[in-house]
Amino acid sequence: QIIAKEAEEKKAIDGKELQAIHGNMRDLVSQSLQALREFETKKISYQVTVAELFTQVIERTHKLFEKAHISVSKTNALEQSIDNLQSTLLLSILNAVVENAFEQDCKSKVNLRVKTEGNILTIEISDTSGGIPENEQPFLFDPSKSSKKGGTGLGLAIAHQLAQSMEADLDLSKSDKSGSVFSISFKAIKFTI
Repeated sequence: QIIAKEAEEKKAIDGKELQAIHGNMRDLVSQSLQALREFETKKISYQVTVAELFTQVIERTHKLFEKAHISVSKTNALEQSIDNLQSTLLLSILNAVVENAFEQDCKSKVNLRVKTEGNILTIEISDTSGGIPENEQPFLFDPSKSSKKGGTGLGLAIAHQLAQSMEADLDLSKSDKSGSVFSISFKAIKFTI
């Protein structure tokens, strides 16, 4: 609605851009609702490894950004198992952060890395998209504060809310002219049948 209002005021409505934004928002809301439905049932029924989760993110990203360059740092933590509740939410969070990097700069290079410290898992998403200006960083997770052309600010805002719902911390760890690093830290739930 904000984008449509701004476009109307400027008397410049790009139908294709509006349609693309609508499609992205619909996908984001659908993913988020599915993740929350599964999380709210609190039924742990399967587990996936972090490596499998990263594979899903990469496959989705390549569908959206054909020439996307995503790498995965090889660590022992890739084989860490997480339950379906956490993996469903993490998938939506990772998709939002990764897609944000490619929306900022389609030639960006993204790296996914995971590490463990005790029972805390930390996933780092680094990119070469040119960084986030310092004056925009305090509003990074606020909806409707996007600086990208055609951006809504909803992707990172929803990702932040999803992280909070699973008691995870989603933070901007670093940002400079070379790019940004986001981190998601959470306690891995032990899988039991």
